Amino acid sequence: MRELAGEDRRRLEEELKRTYGLTLPQDLALVASSRRRIRACSRRLLELDLSKLNPQAYGVYICSIEKQGARLSMDAAQLFNCSRKLKVSWEQAKAWLRGEDIEVSANGHGFIVLEHNGYVLGVGFLSGGRVRNYVPKSRRIPE
Repeated sequence: MRELAGEDRRRLEEELKRTYGLTLPQDLALVASSRRRIRACSRRLLELDLSKLNPQAYGVYICSIEKQGARLSMDAAQLFNCSRKLKVSWEQAKAWLRGEDIEVSANGHGFIVLEHNGYVLGVGFLSGGRVRNYVPKSRRIPE
């Protein structure tokens, strides 16, 4: 794992701001782990000698870097205040939480945070009036 700093961090922060309207607190360290995942943790954690503990990961998983851009994790979408959200109806929210893709009236192309009545439902990929579902199977509700 390596800390994202300088130009790498600036590019990621710009993309998160542009895509989600998200500004990360500057006191967080961003750490790149395997599988192109980015995690956030306290800077003080990185100063500790954890070599004897051999941790598998540091901090909270916040996004993965994909060819379409940075895909925010469900936890990060709920934890941080994203200003760019797509509001959906109750019927759309139920379908979304069952793991279904949903039709929306919004135009655009790219990752988007979905919400219903102020509750963040997760992150999907908007393309052609359809939002592709990225809710993990473990977080879906049964039909």
